[in-house]
Amino acid sequence: YYPTANGDKFNPNLLTAAFPDKNYLGRYFLVKGLGEEVIVYVNDIGPSRENPKTKHRVIDLARGAKEVLGMDGKAQVKVYACNS
Repeated sequence: YYPTANGDKFNPNLLTAAFPDKNYLGRYFLVKGLGEEVIVYVNDIGPSRENPKTKHRVIDLARGAKEVLGMDGKAQVKVYACNS
């Protein structure tokens, strides 16, 4: 497992995410999918705004969070910053 931007070892089974703005490291987001929702902890930076394949993505979820939402790959979600 590789290190994330905040120094954690990336674990794909956790409820974590990468967010493009480094100012949100250590914050929590509520992510709503189709009928399901999950709170994720931002421990990494991404997706890249410079990469044409990822520039339209709002957040990258670890597999654990995707499973809670019933996602398989990319999907439209709504993302809300939680109060800290």
